[in-house]
Amino acid sequence: MKTRKRDAVEATTITNRRSALDKHIYPFMGDRLPSDVNNRAARELVEHLDPKLSAASIRNYLCIVKAVVASAINDDGEEVFPRKWNEEYIDAPVVENQRQPTTDGKGMDAVLNAASGQYRMLYALLAGCGPMRRRGSRPRNWQTHQ
Repeated sequence: MKTRKRDAVEATTITNRRSALDKHIYPFMGDRLPSDVNNRAARELVEHLDPKLSAASIRNYLCIVKAVVASAINDDGEEVFPRKWNEEYIDAPVVENQRQPTTDGKGMDAVLNAASGQYRMLYALLAGCGPMRRRGSRPRNWQTHQ
């Protein structure tokens, strides 16, 4: 993942994925080959994982397993083990009440007023379409906050 030609993966992401593999996935999956990882194996992993884990963590670990299976490709770049994952059968817990921060118009105005230069534009763009999107209305006009 460190040597990808495009979209390099952050070091913390690599560390987190390696930890998930070592602590939760490898102990259960054992010596299974990617060819043996299917909907049943995914469901069994979900059932095996510690119930104290959050739904988001369980889904994240499941995504790692799916990505490992999908990463096996042939010389033509085609998946060696294509899968049609059945989310209903796998029955991973639903993520509820995500803790993604949001703000209202006043909060976004404060962010834009405190920002300068290119950061003001960046925050205004994120407010309209990204993770900083404000609740309940359209994006702020970054030009009025100069």
